[in-house]
Amino acid sequence: LQPPAKVVLYDPMAAVFAAAAEILNIPRVAVLQSAGPGALSIGDHRTLEEMQVEAAGVREWLQREHRVDLFDLGVPPTSWFAPKLNLVLTAEALSSRLTSEQRRKFDDSTFRYVGTMLDPTRDCRPSDPTFPLEEIRAAREEGGKTIVYLSFGSMIGGVWFETPFGTATPTSILTNVDPDDSAVDGKTLSSMSGADFVRMVLTA
Repeated sequence: LQPPAKVVLYDPMAAVFAAAAEILNIPRVAVLQSAGPGALSIGDHRTLEEMQVEAAGVREWLQREHRVDLFDLGVPPTSWFAPKLNLVLTAEALSSRLTSEQRRKFDDSTFRYVGTMLDPTRDCRPSDPTFPLEEIRAAREEGGKTIVYLSFGSMIGGVWFETPFGTATPTSILTNVDPDDSAVDGKTLSSMSGADFVRMVLTA
């Protein structure tokens, strides 16, 4: 790489970034946009051994081509934290801590809870003309009304809004969803779209 990379700053849900840092022999720092490391743990209905079988092909390729053992880097499928520094974008009081399985490879002391990294004065994202901001402001200014803003994120509110989670997401990511899980209004989480999920939350 030119200029040479000094550090890899990455999303720990994907193992490829941790592997790249090992191959380049440079430090890595994970940035967790979730509620802490525990939120990225494997689901109860799938064992670590099952996850390791699914990742065996990638592990063999890394060992053969780069002498890197995938399973030394984290816990499949989505816990690929950095060994020395992980930045968590939430408050420590609201965090989901390491699970017992994750603690076999990682330590609480490497996680720093830094809160949001967004600066509203420097946000360069284009505004959404359909967002009813003026309506919200008017309701707030009228007095006597409490305004609650629920953010479901850019994935549920965007990419997956009309697409069932199960078709838009690899099965290994929906680790907490069992095909036989109980349904809400005839739909399991994997068959829900973002719109279905929002409707379920708002009517709960």
